[in-house]
Amino acid sequence: MGYKRANNRSDIFQTPNTALEPILQFIPKEYTIWEPASANGNIVKFFSENGYNIIGTDITNGNDFFTSQITSDCIITNPPYSIKDLWIDRCYKLNRPFMLLLPITALEGIYRDWE
Repeated sequence: MGYKRANNRSDIFQTPNTALEPILQFIPKEYTIWEPASANGNIVKFFSENGYNIIGTDITNGNDFFTSQITSDCIITNPPYSIKDLWIDRCYKLNRPFMLLLPITALEGIYRDWE
């Protein structure tokens, strides 16, 4: 599978602090977080301001999430919704804890089988 970049302008959103505040209690302070969808976005800013070590990367600064080998304890990101299934698949393949901020519709579809 080759890299597929989001090509939908509606994929570009900054995550509000109100979506991030509830998850602080679940992320150990000693973890290094990788935010692969926005090198300088709100997720990077929020976790940095709350005392976490976070690595922010983005395809625009030469770090392709689908090929990068960034070392981290977990991944937290708000990926492009138009290619969310590719991001979910890649996160599972990286075999580390991850948290993807996605719409509830991400639980639907042929890729999710709850039986």
